[in-house]
Amino acid sequence: MSHHNIKSKIALITKGVKNIGGLIAKDLAVQRVKVIAIHYHSSEN
Repeated sequence: MSHHNIKSKIALITKGVKNIGGLIAKDLAVQRVKVIAIHYHSSEN
């Protein structure tokens, strides 16, 4: 099994503020991945 190093990579996470997106963003940040988390909420439908 190969080992992949994600340190110094960039991750774009949509809906990255709450729930699973937030957990993933935090975990990647701990692993020294540059994280861009986007959360968009509109009250208009």
